[in-house]
Amino acid sequence: MGQTISECQAIQWVINDSQVKIEAADWLPLNAAGQVQEGMDAQHASSIAKHG
Repeated sequence: MGQTISECQAIQWVINDSQVKIEAADWLPLNAAGQVQEGMDAQHASSIAKHG
């Protein structure tokens, strides 16, 4: 191979996709909690946060 990880575009895509999933997983419960605080029906957002 002889390349660093940063030189391999396919690996960069995998790492980027993983980071996007991590960021989404962090945001989903916060979104559900915000909806609860605003008095909104957060059933859908809570379900997504639980299974996301």
